[in-house]
Amino acid sequence: MSSHEPFDTYPLMFEPILKFPIWGGKRLYSLKNIPPQDRPLGEIWEISAVEGNETKVANGELAGTDLTQLIDRYGEHISGTQVYKRYGKRFPLLIKFIDADRDLSVQVHPGDRLAQERHGSPGKDEMWYIINARPESRLLFGFNRKIDRQTYLDAVHHGTLPGLLHEEPVAAGDVYYIPAGRAHAIGGGILLAEIQQSSDITYRIYDWNRGRELHTGPAAAAIHYDHPKTFKTHYKSSPGTVNGIVNSPHFTTEIIDCKETLHFENDGKSFHILINVSGEAVISGNFENLRLPYLHTTLLPASLSRYSISCRHRTKILRVRL
Repeated sequence: MSSHEPFDTYPLMFEPILKFPIWGGKRLYSLKNIPPQDRPLGEIWEISAVEGNETKVANGELAGTDLTQLIDRYGEHISGTQVYKRYGKRFPLLIKFIDADRDLSVQVHPGDRLAQERHGSPGKDEMWYIINARPESRLLFGFNRKIDRQTYLDAVHHGTLPGLLHEEPVAAGDVYYIPAGRAHAIGGGILLAEIQQSSDITYRIYDWNRGRELHTGPAAAAIHYDHPKTFKTHYKSSPGTVNGIVNSPHFTTEIIDCKETLHFENDGKSFHILINVSGEAVISGNFENLRLPYLHTTLLPASLSRYSISCRHRTKILRVRL
């Protein structure tokens, strides 16, 4: 028997948290109908329980309650029986939109063991879904050959690290999975959705001579120096289907290719997160219909057992669960 309060389940929208890094662009202001500011908007945190950056519910009777408070009060009714058993009161994922007008730093994230030892935090596996990209845009992703720690340190010292990284052009719809330990950088001109473990730990190892602090030493133990056999994640998508994209130890992501109405069930083991990356949808069920516009995200609590997604025109939605 659950010790947590039940509640009238409905899809939860959250007030986004805005981030203003030096490499950000201006597209998210207009795409998300956010009043423009004079500074670049690089990241929007859609769903977060990172300490100090907890998103608050924006709709319905739970408006104003942050995600950590929701889990504390409702437990497995929000996160799911399987997720709550594994993570307890900690919500395991962070969902973002990123608009890179300029190249991000080359960086790497520690895995669970190292992150726990150093920071008392989970590690950071992540994935990217490319929403839009300028024709010349590219990603730096993994090493272009197998190297060792000393080769990495020498390259950082001489400022030649980008020459060791695999470079790949990207286009809308491309997917990349970035396990902890893989060096990477998002290139200028790319707009993407990022799904990741709930961690904000980043080791910066090259920054295009912008003068910001590097974390050369700490990163050395976190980096995987191998040469990946594959880079881009290949998947299928056609109207009226649901297809898997990423199945990792920390999250599963599918693409719902919607043209009319699709019906779904949830067994209560995990929450479902829906991220609209193309088009417009309406989420319906035993609750007030929820409009899910382009570049918006909703969290469907695990106790919401049935729901439907309706689309007048072809729409693509990322569904994330554990």
